[in-house]
Amino acid sequence: MSDRYGVAIGQAGDLLRWRSPLRAELWASRFVAEFDEDGGDEEAFGGLLEGAAGPEAALVAAALSAVGTSVRAADPGPEWLARMGDVTCESAWYGKADPYGEQVLAALTFRYRNGKEAHTVVVAIDQVNGGIAVDVAVEEPKFLDDLALNPADPALVAGRVLEAFSLLDMLLGAPVADTLPPLRAFTLARTRSIPAHPTTTQTQPAKDPTQPADTQTRPTDNHVQAADHTAQPADTRTGSAEGPAQPAETRTRPTDHPTQPASTQTGSADAPAQPADDRTGSSEGPAQAAHIPPAEARSLPIDVPAQPDHAQSGSAHEGAQPGGAAAGAVSGGFRAPDLSEFAELAEVPGAAEAYRVLVEFVGDRDLWWSPARVSAFLTVWLPREVTLGREAMEAMPEVVRAWTRRVADEPAIHEQIDADAPGLPARMADESLAGLRKTLAQRRQPEE
Repeated sequence: MSDRYGVAIGQAGDLLRWRSPLRAELWASRFVAEFDEDGGDEEAFGGLLEGAAGPEAALVAAALSAVGTSVRAADPGPEWLARMGDVTCESAWYGKADPYGEQVLAALTFRYRNGKEAHTVVVAIDQVNGGIAVDVAVEEPKFLDDLALNPADPALVAGRVLEAFSLLDMLLGAPVADTLPPLRAFTLARTRSIPAHPTTTQTQPAKDPTQPADTQTRPTDNHVQAADHTAQPADTRTGSAEGPAQPAETRTRPTDHPTQPASTQTGSADAPAQPADDRTGSSEGPAQAAHIPPAEARSLPIDVPAQPDHAQSGSAHEGAQPGGAAAGAVSGGFRAPDLSEFAELAEVPGAAEAYRVLVEFVGDRDLWWSPARVSAFLTVWLPREVTLGREAMEAMPEVVRAWTRRVADEPAIHEQIDADAPGLPARMADESLAGLRKTLAQRRQPEE
């Protein structure tokens, strides 16, 4: 324990020269991850701090407290230590990380109350594997410029992030990025600093000053508080502005699924302290889906005009761009659009019933729309779960195509619809494919 304490005090001496609350908090988050992984005695470590005087011990105590580990030191230390954790969330963004939305990005931008050290926390959430958090990066706000995200309510985005970490804690051996554990405590502390509220009306600045700002009112999700267990790793990127640290260990986590490769990733935290705008990228290792993209992969699709302020402009209800560019265009990731927003379905008999069924299937993962998910809907879920009227069954392919054009207008998805739609009536009539709920409902119908 004394060795770990000595290392922490030594690194705190370097951090004192930087006078950066952000750098100190990032160091503390990484320290907590390594401490927990090694099975450190938190109570004993806190006891050493309480009996220590000097600014180094004060910095360690303030930084650890800011990321959720409450400890005290005998000396209050320099005045700037009080700024740690004292941040305000300025904006939030949400959208796809890939054309099919198999992963989504939740971004929250913060600034210290003295107006300095703005930073953005970006969390990659894997939709395919249950909505778990799989990667985290801490970047400058300009990182958002090349991401096609839409503005969203900070409380709702915070709720999604906390839920993603809570779900991650329920899985053993989940394949996540090696960059996630060192930033976990920092991310949770930042996210929990955003107050939950029943409803929020958020006004985003208009891109054109002559136009009114975009106002969005959304109901809040239930915030699920994540347990403070250290997540385990799998792919991609190292957050910026990290302070001096001990070398991160290389950790390999096996995946629970035999067809998915495990991923090994080495964190780049072994460098001496660098200025806050220096970053170390790491984009090695296989992953079943893209995590937070490296710099060279963050550009917009070719068919979408690149705009420097793309991430900061536009309503969450604007029409989708091809290639997933309008990642949150359908709903900002929080609600499905009304059927009335699909003009092409206005005169289609049975479209309303078919659309209600589609929305039930999509649930709260409305940005995830891939060939595999379309096929699961048309070939498995509908025959198992739903009884459709004749008009609704005939309308379903058009409803699915309309949804596809709005969410992810990708050729491969349209091809999958063309392949699966013709056999839908036969599958719906096949009683052997019906699940228990559908079977019981069909048996009750004559009595009603």
